[in-house]
Amino acid sequence: MPSCCQCTSTDCRCTLDVSKAHRRILIDPKDGGMLCFHANGKLYRCITLNFGARASGWYWGRVAGLMVRTSHALLAHGHALWQYVDDLLAWLDRISSPLWASLLVVLFLILGIPMSWHKAALDVEVDWIGWRISVLTWSISIPPDKLSKIVQQLQKLTECTSRCLRPLLIPLYRALHLWWVWIM
Repeated sequence: MPSCCQCTSTDCRCTLDVSKAHRRILIDPKDGGMLCFHANGKLYRCITLNFGARASGWYWGRVAGLMVRTSHALLAHGHALWQYVDDLLAWLDRISSPLWASLLVVLFLILGIPMSWHKAALDVEVDWIGWRISVLTWSISIPPDKLSKIVQQLQKLTECTSRCLRPLLIPLYRALHLWWVWIM
């Protein structure tokens, strides 16, 4: 984690991310039917959650709730916490933020929650769920690496002819047609 000496505001941000969060939760065999899929003519059943499955939000929401409630109980002084799926963002006091961030890490280690350490940060400007959040300028922006990816994809899209866009637009046209018929 970066040194908190970089923090010059009264607040500092701490981000932590759970490593392969959905795949860490084993599913009760009686609930396995929610995670079946067909491939090559065979039926398979996942024994762990996968991202995007209907059941994933239900199961992971309970684990995330445990993380947030225990974190609130541990910090117990002026702080704010947000959790989006497996990404935690904590607003901590600048002076004591190294201590509080360390306590959060120790708590998660005790609970057996594996962290993606390359995503962990403690600074006045952090990247969280695809956004760059800065306390110094009180702004939210798209990080340059993500912005360049978006620009590249848009450039590829502008180079594409209408023939290659057609398969992507057919569902949109159908939905618009149904909506138009419904409102008339």
